[in-house]
Amino acid sequence: SQCYPGNMLDRTAYKDFLSNNNLTSGIIVSDKGIPASAAEDWFNNHEELHYFYPLKRNASQISNNNMLSFSQPLQNHDGILCKKVKVPGSNKYLYSFRDTKLAQAEEYTYVERCKRAKNINEEKYEKRLKEFGTIVFESDLDLTSEEAYDLYSSRWEIEVIVRYYKHACELDDVRVHDDYSLYGSEFCDFIASVCTVSLMNEFNSKNLLEKKTYKELMNILEGCKRIKHENKWSLRRVLEYELKILETLNISSLDINIDNNQKILIPENK
Repeated sequence: SQCYPGNMLDRTAYKDFLSNNNLTSGIIVSDKGIPASAAEDWFNNHEELHYFYPLKRNASQISNNNMLSFSQPLQNHDGILCKKVKVPGSNKYLYSFRDTKLAQAEEYTYVERCKRAKNINEEKYEKRLKEFGTIVFESDLDLTSEEAYDLYSSRWEIEVIVRYYKHACELDDVRVHDDYSLYGSEFCDFIASVCTVSLMNEFNSKNLLEKKTYKELMNILEGCKRIKHENKWSLRRVLEYELKILETLNISSLDINIDNNQKILIPENK
């Protein structure tokens, strides 16, 4: 990670970040407003480095290639429509997706907003109707729609992780001006994110994420506390399904003792 001044445009910092960190291979999955053209010469000079980024909804590539007309469902995901197009005369590909559940939610919000304003523009509504629940990506990689959607999903996990720990750790907007304080705040965000990824990997290896979300599992762990009795800590009574999750994670039988100096003693093999 790297910190940049708040008044610097994302596209300005883009190439600087790639060059400073010498990123020469892999896939850069960026956010809206950070197109590959901001570092075009860097990508051209490194053939093993590729880009994958979402387009703004008013981008001309979307309408020019009719990317919001869907005819194929995404096989490995429920309720998702997809489309893939190779841009004529280039090595670029466009991938578009429509989440039907999200589209319904966005349409409902839009209609409610129009109702409060006591006005609805029919022409604008018809245009927005096609955009609800959609996202379109541009890339120089020839991927399947499933691979492209999985790339997007992995990028979105970052947003989920940071948002969760901003609430859990009460990490708020950075209202500091000196570099030292800014780096300290970003470092806390980074450590929290690393912890989360480690937990997600552990949950996934135990197949726990198949039945519970990350947040649900964290709520179970937060609620499982130990009670001190005769200088020994023991797990308080929990629900049966919670105990099974703790057993799966190999932490239900962890004995914690306290010596005379009030030091916590944990078995070495734990």
